[in-house]
Amino acid sequence: MMQTNHHYGAVIGFLIFIILGAVILGVFVSGAFDPEKQAIINLKNAETDYIRARHAQELAISQAETDAAIANAPAMAGFVRKQKALEIEQQKQDFALTSSIKKWGR
Repeated sequence: MMQTNHHYGAVIGFLIFIILGAVILGVFVSGAFDPEKQAIINLKNAETDYIRARHAQELAISQAETDAAIANAPAMAGFVRKQKALEIEQQKQDFALTSSIKKWGR
């Protein structure tokens, strides 16, 4: 009776040994410890992180510009109205000057 239990233990131990060996061999064969592959993976991860950071920065800048435009909208509207009024006044003065030149030129 004891020999059969001991026999099963040896078989189970041997199977565990084989499975662990296969796993360890698989890790080495897959290149998990290959420095060149790790360097490439690290480079790709760094590039992805950079792209994400750049995208987040662009979004933050865009949001800040939008917020500033919204905050300055009333001031900008007033500025545009003043600019338009100055342009109209300048056109009136130009027309008056042109008219007086034509009048005196006759």
